Amino acid sequence: MPTITQTGEKTRIAYIDLLKGVCIVLIVAIHCNLFSEERNVAPALTAMRVVPLFFFLSGLFFRPYSGLREFLVRKINTLLVPYLFFQLAFGTGLLLTAALTHTLGDYSPVALVRFFTVDNGPLWYLRCLLVINLVYYALDRLIAEPAELAKVPHIDYVREAGSEG
Repeated sequence: MPTITQTGEKTRIAYIDLLKGVCIVLIVAIHCNLFSEERNVAPALTAMRVVPLFFFLSGLFFRPYSGLREFLVRKINTLLVPYLFFQLAFGTGLLLTAALTHTLGDYSPVALVRFFTVDNGPLWYLRCLLVINLVYYALDRLIAEPAELAKVPHIDYVREAGSEG
């Protein structure tokens, strides 16, 4: 029986939280290059398992929102604001590094703008999580009840094909 705790409005399942914590530790270990060929652990293979599992666990308990406004406010505060903050910090760090090393003049204006728009390694996760949450929200609005999935023609076809044998 899973340990379930109630904290305010949220109900937490201990083994899900534990699994998410293990995923976070493994992802940090991958980013710190603790898994490498020299240690007989393939980092790509580990990442191919851990990252999708973390995405799955992040969306496992997607809750319905009362409306688009509530959803957008929540996601802007929890995903977009941190993304923009860290992207700005990353770009500022690149500019400062270029200024301190006296290489700022080596960059074109376009390159300087790219300091704030480049793919900042770990921030891809926040962008992807925002997009997948938008997909979840759209599906939640399009499919009022999980039973509605049974009305999809492909699923009916598969069900009928399975009963003929």
